[in-house]
Amino acid sequence: MTAIFTAHKKEQLEADFLATLRHFVEAMYEFDETVFNQALDSNTWSGAELCSHVVKSLEFIHQKVNGIVRPCERNMEEHITVLRQMMEDMDAKGKSAEILLPAPGFKSRTEMRIALTQAAQALLKDIKTLELTALCQDMDFPGLGQLTRYEVICFAAFHMDRHRRQLLTIHHALGEKS
Repeated sequence: MTAIFTAHKKEQLEADFLATLRHFVEAMYEFDETVFNQALDSNTWSGAELCSHVVKSLEFIHQKVNGIVRPCERNMEEHITVLRQMMEDMDAKGKSAEILLPAPGFKSRTEMRIALTQAAQALLKDIKTLELTALCQDMDFPGLGQLTRYEVICFAAFHMDRHRRQLLTIHHALGEKS
């Protein structure tokens, strides 16, 4: 059953994505530039590395939603609740795909904001121009299989929000450490 994707639904997705992006950037700028690249320990990422990971994931998602697709035979939002719950469970720890690991080296907040904005702009254009009910065939999401473009873009926002919360946790911990 193919769902009808209304203009209102697209506008809501765009508004939600933009709000998530704004909140992520605000969390990034909570960091003083001097500690942005500082990790709590050797087993954790710094705020800068977390931002690099988010940029890479947004670029990856943009690539996937622009890949091979086919019409969807199910509710285009079927997996939204599960995807949101996965990203909201801060006790669950995942392992990043190799391709999404942070780029090495020093990263300024400004450099990360620019890269994040560029990656987000590509997805915002996708929201406006692509048929979001189509299934992305270039990737299988662990445990769920193929997702619609809508689900993948929603996942991008959920993922960004998860890492926003992690940024705030890192910032708070670094403040206590100094």
